[in-house]
Amino acid sequence: MSTFQTSLSLYIGDLSAGLRRFLADGTRVAVLASASVVRCSGDRLGLADLDRRCGVSLLPAIGADAPLDQVEASLLALRESGAEHLVAIGGGSTLDAAKVLSVFAGGGDVRRVFAGADNLPTHKIPLVAVPTTAGSGAETSFGAILFDEVSGIKGGLRGSILQPSHAVVDPTLYLSAPSSLLAECGFDALTHAIETGVSKAANAMSRYHSAAAIRVLLEKLPQVVEKRCPLAMEQVAMASLMMGANLANSTTCLPHRIQYALRQSCALSHAKGLMVLYRGWTAAWRRQPGVTSFDELAAMLGYSRTGLLDRVDELKQRLGLVARLSDFGLNESDLAAIAARVSGKLDQDPLYMGREIILDILRDSL
Repeated sequence: MSTFQTSLSLYIGDLSAGLRRFLADGTRVAVLASASVVRCSGDRLGLADLDRRCGVSLLPAIGADAPLDQVEASLLALRESGAEHLVAIGGGSTLDAAKVLSVFAGGGDVRRVFAGADNLPTHKIPLVAVPTTAGSGAETSFGAILFDEVSGIKGGLRGSILQPSHAVVDPTLYLSAPSSLLAECGFDALTHAIETGVSKAANAMSRYHSAAAIRVLLEKLPQVVEKRCPLAMEQVAMASLMMGANLANSTTCLPHRIQYALRQSCALSHAKGLMVLYRGWTAAWRRQPGVTSFDELAAMLGYSRTGLLDRVDELKQRLGLVARLSDFGLNESDLAAIAARVSGKLDQDPLYMGREIILDILRDSL
């Protein structure tokens, strides 16, 4: 039996109009926005209009990987503001942090939950998520990835309560990003599409959505990166959003598990880490005998397994996503320690038959 769960309200179009739809005049609102988005997009964010209608408390910005100390600082500011609603505008780290803020606004200890000592709170304040990068799908997913700067551990909180209440997708906001970021984030969305499609947790609906997203991303991402085509950007944004919902109903595979473990060894961004690790993961799929879930997903798109893997490699080459782990200072002697830190639902990846595959992926990614 297949199930597919999502509960958020979605608005596609102008950001100010979307905020008016979800936030009534007089509502006390806190806003978490990444510094780069405020700098690049300015008036297009509509914060002046929102402040006139509702009054806005700006929260301290959150950096890459959503460090726990920064999340706690913003959480304190949110609690002191007395805000009834939260708006988050930014990339995956900002949205993930905001999901945590919305759930912990009324109480709870983020670090204890992150460490597994407590459960997630059961109530939250409504969150309007406004993505500005088309990659993580954080605007629709049930997870929030955080970084504990004390232990050096990158991990996640997961639960349906973390899904934002509303999402506003304004495709014009995405195109202020540099081409390299558009490429990396778009590839992140592609990894979600592939992994949630081949995972053992996949179901009929997630596989269908995966195939649709892969088709869009293979065709439209080059138009976004090379031509900054607004229509292509809208389609890539929809694919990313749809894959956030897929994450809530399926799961990612070994590249994501390994990427989290890389954080203690080098400061690779999430998207860059996946870009590098796909070199090894796709090589492992090429060696896999028999008919696999990758073959089944490829067939939905009219490809053989090798044909789809070739298309993924061609896209990486075209977009300049060709780095290796060695380009970031890692070598063979680092791999065993990285592999030992890999945790999570490893057996949801059809390739996983033991931890040796993790070392194989790392070696092939050097």
